[in-house]
Amino acid sequence: MLASELRINSFTCLPSLCFTNLQVVNIKAVTVLCTMAEASGSFMQRRVIKDAIPSMTAFLDKQASVSLKAGQVYSQSQSFKQQLVVLRSLGRLCRQLEISDATLSSIVWVCAQYLSCRQPKELQQVGKMFIKAQRLTLGPL
Repeated sequence: MLASELRINSFTCLPSLCFTNLQVVNIKAVTVLCTMAEASGSFMQRRVIKDAIPSMTAFLDKQASVSLKAGQVYSQSQSFKQQLVVLRSLGRLCRQLEISDATLSSIVWVCAQYLSCRQPKELQQVGKMFIKAQRLTLGPL
């Protein structure tokens, strides 16, 4: 297989891999996506914004209500770990790819759900870091 085919095939799988029922695979896929975006710069920007970001925000939006109701044990689950990785990765991708205001506003809305005092502390902290980083980049939201 040619290197270019490998890159295309691996990227085609990443957006759908990000949200299968295999959380361990999802966590690695999101990490790989961030590394690829960092290495390629603007080359992957349009593809990540079109394919990966909507899946990531949909996942976080759905999981926000789950983690809101969860108890202490939830922080030991793979679902929690996946939420944490995706939430951190969105901030990283927004910085790396210089996401536009239109896309960024929907991401901020989803991440703002994690500011609730009923969310697990670690998710709250990552949500706060994301919002603060965007305020530094864009000014008041």
